[in-house]
Amino acid sequence: MKEVSEADMLEALRVAHEAIKIQCKAQMEFTEEVGKTIKREYSHEENNEDLRKKVWMRHMINAIRQQGLEQMINIKRRGFRSGDQ
Repeated sequence: MKEVSEADMLEALRVAHEAIKIQCKAQMEFTEEVGKTIKREYSHEENNEDLRKKVWMRHMINAIRQQGLEQMINIKRRGFRSGDQ
C-alpha cells in the first residue's frame, strides 16, 4: 500500500484551502452582485409525531415478521414435524 508523506498531505490541504477561499470569495461577490446579502433564517423541521409512530410501528411489524420467518426456516431446517416444539 502506498502512503503519502505528512508533508505532502499538509501541502495538499494548504493548496485546497487556498482554492476554497477563492470559491468562497466568488460566492460572496456574486451574492452582493445579485442583491442577496441577507441570509435566510433556518427553520428547523417540525416533527410529525403521528408519522414517527407509524414508521416505528411498521418497523416493529417487519422485525416481528422477519423473526417469525427466521424461526420457521430454523424449524424446517431441523426437521421438526407439525406439533413438535
